[in-house]
Amino acid sequence: MVTSHDKIMANFPHKSLPRIIGPPTYETIRDMHLKLNENCISVHSNLGNGALGHLGISVNDEVYNTLSAVPFVPPENPGATPDFPAGAQGPQIANIRLVFEETQIMFNTYQNVQKAISALIIGAVDDIYLQALSLPLVGLATRTPLDKLNHLYQAYANISAADVQANDTNMKAAYDVNLPIETLFRQIENAIDYASAGNTPYSPAQVLAIAYQIAFQTGIFADDCREWKRLQPEDKTWPQFKIVFTRAHQEYRESQVTTPGAAGFLAADVPHDDAPDYGTQDESQQQTIDAIANLATATAADRSAVAALSATVSDLTKDLSKANSKLVAALEKIAFLTQQAATPRIGRNPRGTPSPTGDSSGRSHYCWTCGHKSDHSSWNCESPATGHQKRATRMNTMGGSTKNRTAAA
Repeated sequence: MVTSHDKIMANFPHKSLPRIIGPPTYETIRDMHLKLNENCISVHSNLGNGALGHLGISVNDEVYNTLSAVPFVPPENPGATPDFPAGAQGPQIANIRLVFEETQIMFNTYQNVQKAISALIIGAVDDIYLQALSLPLVGLATRTPLDKLNHLYQAYANISAADVQANDTNMKAAYDVNLPIETLFRQIENAIDYASAGNTPYSPAQVLAIAYQIAFQTGIFADDCREWKRLQPEDKTWPQFKIVFTRAHQEYRESQVTTPGAAGFLAADVPHDDAPDYGTQDESQQQTIDAIANLATATAADRSAVAALSATVSDLTKDLSKANSKLVAALEKIAFLTQQAATPRIGRNPRGTPSPTGDSSGRSHYCWTCGHKSDHSSWNCESPATGHQKRATRMNTMGGSTKNRTAAA
């Protein structure tokens, strides 16, 4: 069995990775991550379900469990020497030694795969972007590949709560059966990857429940959905879901191109001297076939119409939100101007004659940028300074200019 670090690296399908120039992004991290996953799978292991190699080194438990009903449990260090119980005899000692050696090989292989994957990450990413994980004296030596990947996603993928919500919406979007079934699989798997990168991974049960609901809502896979529900819990995995519904979609496509002749029906216009006259029956059968075909076509068209309508509603909702924002801003400005108009001009008494502290020049407003005794208010300033506050007034300057301020002001 391959155990050394160098031999493991030599057998990787991706022996080196493209270097990420500058700050990592979700796209560059994910591209690197997919290659690391392929490397991990390439090294055989009986851990987990035995079919995914050492994938548990480079993906979170939730993602691994989506692919396997058997969890990936890292092997423990068996120690330097086997432990023989007191009184152990030759055959028992031999068996203990054999188990020890196999466990040691499994542990060493696991450790060397981790080191090889870590080396690839460090070689692909500038040191500065992993510096937050570095420890005094040991640097990154104690950090696992998953530690490094999770750090890069959390620090540089820029995935917000809104992005996570949008990803969930995209994952649950309706599937058009006129498209390849792989379209649905990619939709689910892209969402799984993005959610994991955003530190909000889906559980295997959530993934299967969402995928099942999407398939069921097509109205095409009723029998296959019943078949899926009958499976034992340990058989309900994402790979098995793909197998079941790939076959179901293939059968659906074949049903769309079946002709009356291929279905075994006797055509009414074919001469058949020895056969009784079944023209009326054949005509009825043909009508039934046409009706079923028309229904299938109408169903597919309805789904496409609903999908288009949903997209239109989404666009209109966004436009309405923007319009509401503009309306709120306009109402706020109207309210401010109304309040300003109802307030007596500074510097004039109620009868309109100049007051003792008034300014006969008409420069009686306050502006956050221009100060007191301005000919315009903060709201109407044509050359506002940085940080300008439109709602600032003489009574509440909001930290604005004190220019031309008098004791009376």
